[in-house]
Amino acid sequence: MAGRYVLPNPPGAAEHTLTTTGWDAHFRTFWAQSYVGDEQDVFRYGTAPGEIPTQEQLAELLRTHGVTIPPEVARGLALDHRQGSAL
Repeated sequence: MAGRYVLPNPPGAAEHTLTTTGWDAHFRTFWAQSYVGDEQDVFRYGTAPGEIPTQEQLAELLRTHGVTIPPEVARGLALDHRQGSAL
């Protein structure tokens, strides 16, 4: 797995919500998860091989939760994807 990026939470998110994303080269998928505290999942995507093959699909899934990918994170994800795909 390459980088793990923290995303801004959507407006109205519960206190202690953490939303993260990244590229998993082994599973060849982008992933995203959001949880409150240590245990309560808000959402989790990209747990199956090839589930989210493009950054555009990832962005669309996140938009359904009011989460946007900042430009600096988008650049990091694109780089991780290119480097991970070359393995």
